[in-house]
Amino acid sequence: MVDDIRLVRELGQDTPLARLDELDGAYARLMAAATARPESAPAPRRRRRFVLAFGLPGLVAAAVAAVLVFGPLDGGRPDAAHAEAAVVLHRAAAAALTVPDVEPRPDQFYYVRSQFGTVENEVWLSMDGRHDGYSSEAGHPGEPWPACVDGRQQAYDKYGKLLVGVTQECQPRPAYRPELPDTADGMFTYLNGLAETSPQDTRANYIAKTAMEMMEWTYLRPKVRAALFEALGRVPGLTVVRDVTDGSGRAGVGIGWDPGSGAQYVLVFHPTTFAYLGMRTFGAILQVAVVDRAGQQP
Repeated sequence: MVDDIRLVRELGQDTPLARLDELDGAYARLMAAATARPESAPAPRRRRRFVLAFGLPGLVAAAVAAVLVFGPLDGGRPDAAHAEAAVVLHRAAAAALTVPDVEPRPDQFYYVRSQFGTVENEVWLSMDGRHDGYSSEAGHPGEPWPACVDGRQQAYDKYGKLLVGVTQECQPRPAYRPELPDTADGMFTYLNGLAETSPQDTRANYIAKTAMEMMEWTYLRPKVRAALFEALGRVPGLTVVRDVTDGSGRAGVGIGWDPGSGAQYVLVFHPTTFAYLGMRTFGAILQVAVVDRAGQQP
């Protein structure tokens, strides 16, 4: 099996991955071969069919990775739907690695421009959490995001008005966390550690929601973002959602899961480049950047 896997990887190095519409039908055959019982056929013949049956080296290489590297939390076998979702996330990870890598300074800000429906929002998040940030919604006054310094931050009322001389306790919320793992194994271990106190039947949902929040509110350098997508591909219960749009109406391919509330949450990726577009439920990410001050346009 090791030799076969090496052969598949070598075949796939110079062959682009198949389009998503080419994946339909292949997964059923893939999973039938991958999950066949040993007694169903002689081992050498089964391995040969597993590698050569599809005629798409790039697809097979990605699919083998999904079956043999990604796995559910309980150690069971992934089904065809999960394998397909893992391949989409694998391609999203590859797309993340094409983005220029910028290491921010502690005094800089993570700028995010997003949209839900017809409303655009902008937010400037302090990279170290120790500098005042800012948020702005089209047609409304902006709101300050007070810094947290030595466990205290400036207090504002619910309308965003400064309460002179009043501070409140706080926990720093830096937008950039250089300690985050930049490998799939490390990220998956990290996410599982966060979910240790969750019941087993909700751990997958907890991990998926945590990953979603990280993508929305944390500046992730390319290797870390790629590791997050690869780790998310190991979470059971994920499915591919076709004909989906993000919060701004852009069409894409979705990765969905049910967080336990009965409403499916969906991450949306570009249908051909697999760049992350945003959430179907919460909005679209239109632009991100590293800037020097709150309120600065990229």
